[in-house]
Amino acid sequence: MHGAPPFQIDLDSRGGTAWRTAVGAACATAIACVGAWLVLSEGMTFATQATVVAATFVAVAGAATLLRAVARRLRFDGEIWWLEGRDGAAPAPGQVQVAVDLGAFMLLRFRPDGGGRPRWLPLERSGRADVWHLLRCAVYSPRPGPAPPSVDAPRPP
Repeated sequence: MHGAPPFQIDLDSRGGTAWRTAVGAACATAIACVGAWLVLSEGMTFATQATVVAATFVAVAGAATLLRAVARRLRFDGEIWWLEGRDGAAPAPGQVQVAVDLGAFMLLRFRPDGGGRPRWLPLERSGRADVWHLLRCAVYSPRPGPAPPSVDAPRPP
């Protein structure tokens, strides 16, 4: 069985339209729910209301960090995934897992080899039709395993 061919895909600076829309909708929904709860709750003290508003602000600000650019390019060499960051550092090898696949949108989780913080990579097919099929083949194809021992190789005692 043959593995997926090598390719590279450039990442949007902010994750693409679908990603920005989803994060914005989640933030707007959170704000609307908290606002409705504050309006409809009776007997809540001002300190509690202020705490809820502050916590909502922190949550929305945290969600907004999902929009920051984390990488420039994702590359697959046929065996290993490589992620090139925006900081100019050398590309890091790692593993890629599909978290969400909606056909035209994928959310991938890149885990660097040797530890380190995982990176979430939102990708859209829009403008990438030439490599989208290669990406899908690569994330779903089995990784090559270790080569079988040669018949000429000495056997362990």
